[in-house]
Order: sequence, then C-alpha cells, then structure tokens
Amino acid sequence: MQRKLDSIIVAMSTTFAEERTISFVPRPTELPLPDAAEFLCVSERYLAELLDSGEVDSRHVGGRRMVDLKDVLDYKERKKNLRLAVLAELVKESQETGAY
Repeated sequence: MQRKLDSIIVAMSTTFAEERTISFVPRPTELPLPDAAEFLCVSERYLAELLDSGEVDSRHVGGRRMVDLKDVLDYKERKKNLRLAVLAELVKESQETGAY
C-alpha cells in the first residue's frame, strides 16, 4: 500500500510540476458488464466468458450482470503481471541464445 501511495504522490508532483491539473472523479464500486468490458478494453462477449469461467467474479442484479470494480482492477493487475513475466522470460531466452 505504501508503494502505491508513493507512486501516486510522485505522479501528482510530476503533474503539478508540468503545470497540469488533476481531477478526482468518483467511480461506482460496481460496474455493469458493458462498462467493465470497456474499462478492460475487451469485448462484452470475452468478459462474459471470463465471468462464466469464474476468472472474474460477478453477480446478477435484476436482469443485469454487475462486476465489482475491485475484481476488475485485480484482473487487470494479474494480466499485467503475467504479460511482464512472459516478456521477461522471452528476453532471458533471447539473451541465452545470443539472439539479443
């Protein structure tokens, strides 16, 4: 948590130093499927598959599927970490074979 807070403070300081403004916008804690898909930059169909598989939790409210913002952010972070790990492995293999 401290590292996140530090990075936020650094980002804010940099923004202020560039004489740009910062806006704080409240976000809902639950998102309907279309909004969650847009946030993740994936199709609604793909997100529905993630929800059906249990990779991301959701619940039904009325006739709508709702996704907790924390679950969306957690999924996004997991995917980012996976991409970074795969990239690091590719770089390592390239260096070992002399291709890089």
